[in-house]
Amino acid sequence: MRGATDALIGAAPQETRTAHRPRLGEREERAHATPPSLTMAAPSDRDAAHLRAACELALRCAPVATAYNVGALIVAADGATVLAGGFSRELPGNTHAEECALAKAHEAHGPAAALALLRGATLYTSMEPCSERLSGKAPCVQRIVDAGIRRVVLAIREPPHFVACSGVAQLRAAGVEVVCADGAAECAALALQANAHIGRGGQ
Repeated sequence: MRGATDALIGAAPQETRTAHRPRLGEREERAHATPPSLTMAAPSDRDAAHLRAACELALRCAPVATAYNVGALIVAADGATVLAGGFSRELPGNTHAEECALAKAHEAHGPAAALALLRGATLYTSMEPCSERLSGKAPCVQRIVDAGIRRVVLAIREPPHFVACSGVAQLRAAGVEVVCADGAAECAALALQANAHIGRGGQ
């Protein structure tokens, strides 16, 4: 799934972030309780496997005190064909996981084929796609919508450490189905494990 761009880029400049707020593990009980509009569903075996793969990609990130570690996997409309995967800062330029996965899909399949394959695809991500980037780059929500991704399955919501994320709401407003994999406790645990550095090393 990975080619020449597979090497982790650890020296890319990082976005400036605001001061840390309470620790990552406190997310669900407070500011990011799941809203009624978010689809909660026990994932199918296939969804659970793809989501776990995305969460395992997050563990490949080099920890950075001012950024989350996220993994993403794009699967074609057939539900089986993996188009590409990526993780935070894998490619140069302070890249996000979804951004890397989309770029790698275009590289692997070519622009025309990738455009067709991505339309109707499902994106699995260890954390809610970003709705705002302090660097000024396009947020992942916009990239997902522009690519024609029809469905997003996520393990956890984005905690409020850096920005107030409205990724789920924006995706749903754009007609993208969003599923929070309720019942995939193992995936949520992996997503949190990948971000154990947040609220600790960067204080």
